[in-house]
Amino acid sequence: MSTTLLLVLAIVLLIAASVFAQFYRTRRSPLGRVLYIFSNIRHAEKICREFSYKRNVKKFQVAGWQKNKDKVHFLTKVLHTELAKLIGMLNESNIKIDTAVKFKSNAYLVTIDVKNLEEPLAASKERLRNWIQENMHNPEYLPRRRSLFRW
Repeated sequence: MSTTLLLVLAIVLLIAASVFAQFYRTRRSPLGRVLYIFSNIRHAEKICREFSYKRNVKKFQVAGWQKNKDKVHFLTKVLHTELAKLIGMLNESNIKIDTAVKFKSNAYLVTIDVKNLEEPLAASKERLRNWIQENMHNPEYLPRRRSLFRW
């Protein structure tokens, strides 16, 4: 009974390790980095749609760009510049949200122009979606195959 339990536990741990390794490799690949930025933009778009000046406001996620801006040099110059401007606008909005929370005042939230963010978000999302669709099967951007002793 105990050997069967240990065997099942070992198999479950191996499967969990394999899933984690695949997730880790995908996140580190060029395509994974772009997908991370894309998911941050989709999240920011959702926050813009649900934005309210009177209730608790969520901050925009910009970690995907901040982590990967130097590692996505393969994106077109126009897209890279567009993303940098957009993330700058989102960072400014996050500073205003932080100030509103710090002083417990909704007056700071009024200065956030959500309508001004919607167009650049939609444009960046569309350009990234097109890039992802064009390069989804490009072996240069896909995660590397796993070898025996390397991630």
